[in-house]
Order: sequence, then structure tokens, then C-alpha cells
Amino acid sequence: MQLIERVYRLVLDLTTWKVFAENRLYTISLALLLNGIVGYAQQPCFTTNVSKGCVPLTITIDASCANYEPYPNPVAKYTYGDTLSGFNYSTKETTHTYTKPGIYEVYQYGQYNASYDSTKTPVLVEVYPTYKPSFAISMCSGFGITVQIRDTSSIIGSKVYTYDSYVIEWGDGNTQLVSGAGTYAHTYTSNTPRTVKVSGRYTDINCGGSESKNVIPESSLAVPELVSLTTNNANSALLQFRGEMGVTYRIEKRSESNGTYTQVAAQVSSTTGIVGQVLNDPQPATYRVVRTDACGNNLISEEISSVIITVSATNNQNLVTWDTYSTLKTIANNTLLRDGQVLLDNIAQVTTSYTDQAVICGDTNCYQFISTLTSGAKALSTIQCVRATSNSVPSAVQNFTATIADNKVVLTWDAPAGLYVPGEYTVYKSEDGINFSPAARITTNRYEDVVRRLDVVKFCYRIGYMDKCGNPSAISPNACPIQLKVTNANSGEDGYTLNWTSYSEWSEGVQGYEVEKLDGSNAVLEQQVTSGNSLVFPMDTVNQLIRFRVRAIGEGRMSESNSVEIRQNARIFAPTAFTPNSDGVNDIFKIHSLFVQSWTIRIYNRWGEVVYASEDKNSGWDGKNKRSAIVMGTYSYQIEIIDQLGRSITKQGAVLILN
Repeated sequence: MQLIERVYRLVLDLTTWKVFAENRLYTISLALLLNGIVGYAQQPCFTTNVSKGCVPLTITIDASCANYEPYPNPVAKYTYGDTLSGFNYSTKETTHTYTKPGIYEVYQYGQYNASYDSTKTPVLVEVYPTYKPSFAISMCSGFGITVQIRDTSSIIGSKVYTYDSYVIEWGDGNTQLVSGAGTYAHTYTSNTPRTVKVSGRYTDINCGGSESKNVIPESSLAVPELVSLTTNNANSALLQFRGEMGVTYRIEKRSESNGTYTQVAAQVSSTTGIVGQVLNDPQPATYRVVRTDACGNNLISEEISSVIITVSATNNQNLVTWDTYSTLKTIANNTLLRDGQVLLDNIAQVTTSYTDQAVICGDTNCYQFISTLTSGAKALSTIQCVRATSNSVPSAVQNFTATIADNKVVLTWDAPAGLYVPGEYTVYKSEDGINFSPAARITTNRYEDVVRRLDVVKFCYRIGYMDKCGNPSAISPNACPIQLKVTNANSGEDGYTLNWTSYSEWSEGVQGYEVEKLDGSNAVLEQQVTSGNSLVFPMDTVNQLIRFRVRAIGEGRMSESNSVEIRQNARIFAPTAFTPNSDGVNDIFKIHSLFVQSWTIRIYNRWGEVVYASEDKNSGWDGKNKRSAIVMGTYSYQIEIIDQLGRSITKQGAVLILN
């Protein structure tokens, strides 16, 4: 072969010629060329045991085909593409391990002379990534599970790697080869914990990465547990049930005509706990919740029916009706609430209404019907409110009491109960017991009227009210406080005569009257009980100030009269003559007193001279003038008194001295 005929391109440098011919590189020594000797090396030769595989990948070089001239048995070097590149010499090692995926070029450099200057077109080696497959495990009843494998990829440079198939090791000795992504089911025989391993495979090299997950098979999964079904309005209800995170639930509605169920909503639980779903359907309706496990088994909750409630007010009563389906066999109890409290319990399934007569005119009452299932789930109606009405005339107030305390007339009465509750009372007042006029408008069943001359003026009262529906009540009977009068009050010689008016406003009548006599500090000195309207007390010679009052006694109530205060006058009892003759009879002029605290006495002769003076109430005059002889005749005296009430009084008189 003529070298010149093979030359395609000639490159000249200072020491060698490099000739490329027929895709082969020939190195010609410049010295040999000048000597006319043209030599060339045979093309280097090598192969790798594998050209592709999964990371980590080890390759081995086979260079037995190489033959170099002029040196027999040459030694080669290699570059593997992941450490050195280009025409830089690398290593004599013929075994190499790739630890990262990618496509690599392997070069061989053969020895021609003292240097390594022969090379061979590179061999390509492709190292595949071993990424972990993505899969999820779902539970099924009867110790079953499913494995859902999702296609994922790994991108190395510009190339995308995707597994062609997968191997599932179920953990019980069974292995399954699957062609690609999808959902695959398996059933175990017990709840023994298992480890499921999924391995990806590249078809032409049969390798790839793997991932493992632990699972404990279950004999049965939780049936959806209902919590409540609350009616929002005639076309909406809120269903609540307990869910598990990530599980899809179907809400199905029953056809009341044929009993079949159709799906009306679906809910994927985002949490483990109570899940709520608004159902926009005409109410009432019957629902259930269905959970389908990964193996296609349906887990169905109990049924629950919503409730529609309506309320209306008629004269003196509220009518409550409810509409639900009474065919459910799982209802444990039906309850009707009023204002949040149980009004009616254990309501029969066939009962659909209730008349509430325990209402108060003008009050608003709110009702709710609740069906409780045997599981504890509740179907709750909306809360419906209504204002009670009435067109009846309210009855008059009862047990109207008028009593006197601290110079005030205090009025009390029983507040009407039941249907009629006053919105406002009107107090009517009279000073003659005949002509009444409004005195006050109040909202409580107590009124105080500050008045005077209680023992003179006959005050009487009436009560009327307007109920909350605007109906005026009947007017109460008159209530007149007991009026007490005392005669012979100041002189008291014949005692004290008490007269008082009867009290007749209580429905049960008066049991009797208590009459009390009190001292100045209101301590009770004496008490008498009588059924009449008058009483006589004897004269009190001890207490200058006394009071009387009368109290009517009824069943658990009383009415007290005005208090009459008596301030008795201080009195002196003086003889008109005495005989100071030392015969032991009427020898001393001594004055006796009643209700006197202290005094000063002076006795004068006919010329106005003081013949005797003393401040001792217990002493007397013996008739002598400064211990001189007794002179018969008339003598005048003057007594300056301080009574028990602290009042100053002057008394004058005359006394005759006889022999």
C-alpha cells in the first residue's frame, strides 16, 4: 500500500508527522521520513465487557486484539471519561467503576515508540441511574392491600431515564413482575407485619433502584362513623362524620320511592377527625356515607334522616310540627327542646307535632327537634323561634298587700304567672276610697308611697297592668292599709282605746290582728291578739312615750297599720291643805309626780317671800319658815319641772296651813 495514496490530511510539526488516513491516525517520525523509511503502527484495539448498566457500574478492558510495531507486546493506557478527558494519558488499569450515572467515552493509547502516541476511536459506556420508585400502599378489608406505583423519571444531562417494569416483593415470599405504573392488589392471610419492596427495571439491562415500606394488614377497615346531620334550611343540610386523612368518602342519598341510593357528593378527608359536607338537597332527606377501600370493598355507614321543624303561635299556645322519615330502625330517642332545655323526651316515631301551652304572652320561644341514633349520631333540625300571642284579658293581680313602714305605704302583690306577664303596672290611688287616679307606672311588683296623716286620711290603692301582648288586665280590688286611731290618748285616766279598719284584700282572708304597745325605743311592752277591730289598754304610769300599732296576719303575709305615738303629759298631785301640828297626820306638805325627771319647788308667803325651796322630789315642807314658827294661812308655790321627754313645764298652786 502506497502511503501517499492513503493520505487525506497531513499535519507537520517540528518532530513528527501525523497522518490521518481511513479514519486511522498514523505517526511518522520525521527522522525516518527524511531517511526514506516510512513506518506506521497498526490501529490499537480493545473492547469492554459491558457497554451499559446501572450505577455503580464496573467495566473491564479486553485489549488482546492490539498489536503495535515496531514494539511487540506493547503496554496501553486508558482514559475512562469521568476523571481525565481528551488525549491526556490516564492509567494502565483495565478495570474501572462508575459511581455516577451518565454517558462516558473510553480511550486506549498504544505504545509505538518510547511514548504513547497511538489511539483508538472511543468506546461509549452508558451508566443508568438507580432512583427509587414512587409508590403508595392502601389498606383493604380482609388483610388486603394495594400498591399504587407512579411513573417517575431521572434526568441525567439531556437524557430522561424511566423504568420499563417493576418487581413487587410482597414480603410473604410472593413476587410479582408488573409492566409499568398502576395499582396492584395482594391479600395476606393474617395481620403479620410485612415489608413491601418495589424495584424498578430497565428492560435491556435488568437493573434499577428500589424502595421499601412497612405495612400491617388489617382484617377490617373502619366503617364511616356519623356524627350529626344538621338542617340549615328547606334546601340544605350539613352532614358531619369522622374521617381518615386521605380517604375518599361518598355521600349517598336514598330515594324514598324505591330505597335506592345515589351519590350526591364526595369528600376527600384532609385530616383525621370530623369532616363536614354541605348537602344542597330538598329536606328532609336520608343519607349515608360510603367508603370504598383500595380493593373495591364498600364500607357503609348507618342511615340518618334530616328533620324539618315549623312553629306557629295561636291564642295562648305555640304549635310545633316536624317532618322526618320515621322508617329508620336505628333511632334511639326523639327529643324536643325549647330554649335549649328538654321540653319533651322519648317522643314516639309516629308523633309529628306538639302544642306548647306553657307559654307567656309576648315571650319569644325557640324550638329544636333532635333524633338520636343508637350510635349516638344526631339529626338536628333548625332552631325555629316564635313570639307567643294572646287576645285574652289577663286576670287581676292576686294577694295585693298594703302595709305601712316608716311613714310610707308599701304595696306588694303576686306577679301574674303563666301566660300573662306584665310589661308595665299602673298604680291607682285614692284618698277617699272612692275616686282613684293613676299615681305611678312601674315594672316591678312593689311600690312605696310616701304619705302623711295616715291616721286621718284613708288611703286606698288599686293595681292594673298591661301584658306583653298589649292586653289590659282586670283591675285589682282595693287595698287600703289598716288605719289605727287611739282615743283618750293624752289624759289616759281611762286607758287608751284603739280602733282600726279591717283588712280584706287577701284571697284567703285575715287570720287575726296583733296589737302591740311599744316604748320610745320601739321595744314591745305588751302584745294582744284579737279578731275584732278595737281594744282598750290601761293607762301606762311608767312610760311617758308609748306607741301602738296593729298588724293583720295572713297565710305567709302581713299588713301593718300606721303607728300612733302617745306623749303623755307630766303630772303633779298636790294636797290643798295640811296641818303641821306634829300629830303624825298630814304634817308635811308633799307633792307627788308622774313622768317628772327633776324639779325645783319654791313656796311663797303672802308678801312674796320664799319660805321654802327644794330640788328634791322626795322631800316635803313642814310649814316652817326658815325653821321659825308655823304661821297659819295660804301659801302659793311654783314648780319648774323637766319631764321624762326633756320638756320644761311650770306648775303653780296654793296650799292652806291649818292648825
